[in-house]
Amino acid sequence: MKSILVPVDFSDAANTAARYAAALANDFSAKIHLLNVFHIPNPLQTLPLELVVTMDELEDATHSQLKKLGEQLYPLLNDTSLLTFSSRNGNSTKEILDHGTFIHADLIVMGTKGSGMIRDKLIGSTSEAIVRHSNLPTLLVPEQCLFSPIHTAVYAVSDPNVCTDKESEILHSLYRCYQTHFDIVHLPQQNKPMEAEAIINRLETTLLGLPHDYHFPIAEDVAKGIEAYTHVNPIDLLILTKHFHNYFGRLRGNDTVQKIIRNSNTPVLCFH
Repeated sequence: MKSILVPVDFSDAANTAARYAAALANDFSAKIHLLNVFHIPNPLQTLPLELVVTMDELEDATHSQLKKLGEQLYPLLNDTSLLTFSSRNGNSTKEILDHGTFIHADLIVMGTKGSGMIRDKLIGSTSEAIVRHSNLPTLLVPEQCLFSPIHTAVYAVSDPNVCTDKESEILHSLYRCYQTHFDIVHLPQQNKPMEAEAIINRLETTLLGLPHDYHFPIAEDVAKGIEAYTHVNPIDLLILTKHFHNYFGRLRGNDTVQKIIRNSNTPVLCFH
């Protein structure tokens, strides 16, 4: 992992994610790219004429805020030359994804808030859109989360056939950096039960060389099942596989992934 993209809107949640990403950048000797996407309001519809601002003024204000955030991160970084700043004007989701491609990012790190009246349906419109549409692994960091070395991770799988080479490489990179132990939690698809032995056989190639245990919790509600497991077994990271996201995700009329992210007190890594 050599390049980390951190979209920021200068909220407390985004700043927490930036600090978390700085710790990762140190541990992996990775570049960290701060990105702010701003929007030019339509003055005829939203602002009185005397409050209209120019593109240059918006860019200056954005760069000033990025600089202030950078000054907070510099003391946390082993190599400050690895920190870069960028701003873009446009649709947040599109610009974040485009910038991730442009800088060859290996990971997107974003902040999230807990549940509330507005967030009972969404984890935040931009974060939710990135989780659904990004081809890059996306790490969602709770607003109150402080970084701690990733010694224990839950790897939640619904189908052991879909672990990609990219996912396998990230698992192994976590182990090389933190000596991570993986709790493999299998959550079967509806009407597709699979015997424990078959699951283990299919995952062993991916997990070769990694310390791991298998767990097969029984719960009618998948989100509550994961929450209960992580409550009893404290972890540093929750990993959701691509197939887990696709199967339980919003496109199937199910907000399980969003419930898990919203209720998690630890960072959630979503593979895509």
